[in-house]
Amino acid sequence: MKETTMQPSEIDVDGILRALGDSKYFHTTQYLIICASALTASANSFFYVFIATIPEYRCKNLTEFQLSQYNISIREEVNLSYDKCSIDIINTDGGITRENRTLDCLNGYYYTAPVDKSIVSQWNLVCNNEGLAESTQTFYILGQVVSGLLAPYLIERFGRKPMRVLSNLFLVVFNLLSAFSSFYWLFAAARFFTGGLREVYVLSSVTLVCELYPKEKRIVMTGIFLFIWSTLSCSLGLIAYLLKDYSWNTLFLFNAVVSGYFLVDLLFMEESLRWLFANSKIKTAKKILKKAAEQNKVDFDNVWNITLKDASKQQAVSHVNETSLESQNNGPNIPIEYVQPYSEKEASTFAKLIAIFKLPYLRKITIVVSIECAVDVASLNSILLMPDILVGSVYLNSAIMFFVEGISSFFYTTLAKR
Repeated sequence: MKETTMQPSEIDVDGILRALGDSKYFHTTQYLIICASALTASANSFFYVFIATIPEYRCKNLTEFQLSQYNISIREEVNLSYDKCSIDIINTDGGITRENRTLDCLNGYYYTAPVDKSIVSQWNLVCNNEGLAESTQTFYILGQVVSGLLAPYLIERFGRKPMRVLSNLFLVVFNLLSAFSSFYWLFAAARFFTGGLREVYVLSSVTLVCELYPKEKRIVMTGIFLFIWSTLSCSLGLIAYLLKDYSWNTLFLFNAVVSGYFLVDLLFMEESLRWLFANSKIKTAKKILKKAAEQNKVDFDNVWNITLKDASKQQAVSHVNETSLESQNNGPNIPIEYVQPYSEKEASTFAKLIAIFKLPYLRKITIVVSIECAVDVASLNSILLMPDILVGSVYLNSAIMFFVEGISSFFYTTLAKR
């Protein structure tokens, strides 16, 4: 018997997922494997709040040699004021100010907290260097922006699982580089790449969740994923509190350990069946289907027959169309110019993007959703990055903010409908 040749467009993946039993063991374990490391995304983004705190500081005292060098005598008429960014020397005579001088912080800065508790005190990112600590998060977000443009192509080209595994693997590398950075610009560069890799991880994870279930369950399962993500993120404040007596480097070492989860993904997570069928990787898809059928205790042959029937049905329709065309051609031979059918592979990525904006409905939806996402993401990140300026403990504030986000995710999960 001749084997049926399957084309990606001929396979009803949703039907296959339903036949497997999308609420049974295989889907549940795969879903939990994907969700379990969601803390990776939050930890890489929001540990910044704890590693870039600005402690109280002032200029260090001048030495006796410096006092002599600048002709400053310690007497009642001379008042030395050590401010945050300058040393004010005020000479008075009988209560009347005679001369004022200002010096820079010649000996650096005195911090009320240990120097290694923050990158601000570690590299003296104050006064003339003020704003450089915040710039590290700007580099991180810039990495996310660049990755947001490149990641969808990479995920579609090389697969969901490889990109998630590789992003987590390189997050280990760049978190270790951040932890042991000896100067500011090395740390800033590492943060840029960390932001890019984090975005690849998030996009590949969300895609895996969506493609694990048929279309009628995608919104709900994505909502549950967001709820689990928010719930795990509530622990960031507790984790940072437990590690508060250690240096800021420890938080990056923690990130590296969490990203070591790529080993679990590599060994136990399966590639998206939808992506495999779409890219004609039928043998790999069949192997995963066998494993899923065994774990879900369903008959593999029945599931595979659905795949074959879908392909056969499409081929039958195609054969009827060809027969009809042939019968029409049995009439008088009229010379016509042969036009090669349009192939989707021949269309450039740019052409596909332009096609979206050619249709009024898609254009409106794309613009509205893009603006909404930009506003939501900017607002959420702004709020989650400001617990240190609120009254109370920065650790408790962080946990409360993520708890509120978890509540919103819960309502989204329970109320979302297709």
